[in-house]
Amino acid sequence: EWKLFSDASHLPLFEQAHNLFSSINIYTRTAPVLASSWLAGAYIDLNDLASAETYLSELYEKVLAAEYQWGIAWTKQAMAKLALSKGDAATWLSLLQESLELFTAIGDEWPAKNISETLIWQKYLSGKFEETARLSKQIIVLYEKDNEPERIARCYLTLGYVAFEKGEYATARTFFTDAANIFIELELPGDGILAKENIAFLLYAEGKLQDSRSEYLVLLSQLTTLTDSYLFGFLHARYALVSMGEQHLIEARKSLEIALEVLKKTAPKDNIYHAYFGLGELARLENNTQEASNNYCASLQYVNGFLGYVYFPDIIDGIAKIECSRSNFDQATKLFGASEALRRKIGVVIHPVDQPDYDKHIKLLKSQMNTEDFESAWVEGANMSIEEAYEYALHD
Repeated sequence: EWKLFSDASHLPLFEQAHNLFSSINIYTRTAPVLASSWLAGAYIDLNDLASAETYLSELYEKVLAAEYQWGIAWTKQAMAKLALSKGDAATWLSLLQESLELFTAIGDEWPAKNISETLIWQKYLSGKFEETARLSKQIIVLYEKDNEPERIARCYLTLGYVAFEKGEYATARTFFTDAANIFIELELPGDGILAKENIAFLLYAEGKLQDSRSEYLVLLSQLTTLTDSYLFGFLHARYALVSMGEQHLIEARKSLEIALEVLKKTAPKDNIYHAYFGLGELARLENNTQEASNNYCASLQYVNGFLGYVYFPDIIDGIAKIECSRSNFDQATKLFGASEALRRKIGVVIHPVDQPDYDKHIKLLKSQMNTEDFESAWVEGANMSIEEAYEYALHD
């Protein structure tokens, strides 16, 4: 993401440059394209989207008329940012994909790499695992050619996330370990801790709670001087799940309070969902259904804000379990049906640590409903779109 100025003080300079190039009207060079796109970008940052759209539409017509492929690619990238600012994520992704294809075709690797990184992460979040892996492997070849080990390590992390969500734990562990080793070699301790945290969380997902706890305690001890960092909050949010798995609920609440406080101050807004999901899990274990529901819904809303569909099933399962405790068995079954269908569509699994509790709730529903009603509600949930499942889950 490129960001320019959050005030209007530099707009006259951008406008002068734009007007000068417009008068010359030669759009087969980078300079006029950059001048107009930067002017539009400044307006986007000032939330004047109408002005930004005017300038970008004009620029796009000119680069098309000039058949300037680099200019078309660059303008599509700028138009993608405008689409995202307008809340149109589908157009954002489509324009980024088109821009990437053009930059790749003309051999301009720098913007191609940057766009690829954005696309790779967003494709992972939306559950498009095959595309995530394909793009990651393509870009790793470029990073190896240009000797960029840090960016290679970040690709390894993403490939590790994909393997983890698919239940391919050995593969995930290898990617996380390789990433950690590169970060440590490059003397990037924060990134190294993040990579190792994924190994600790993988142990938790496998149900190896004691081993996971040991790893988290080591990592948290390395962050004692960084208690106001995003990483400190993130680790506490995930460590709390380990504590809950061991029924250490007081310890879990302490960790989650730390996580929420730190993440609110330091994290990108979307990452706060980790803390709210943990608070939902904790309140459910404490039989506080309303608090649990509120926190699960907050987590789901944050995740929906960045189209993190890969995280939907676990959160929707949490809400379904709350509906079970309220004896809303039809609603719970529909939610479980929706989350299971989404898992199958994306390719994510229920991790071993969560399977017994999941099975317990499905067994409860089957014992409380006749077979026809259960199957009908399940199918109705499974047939929901992602958007429908989201709205239904938030209905309290």
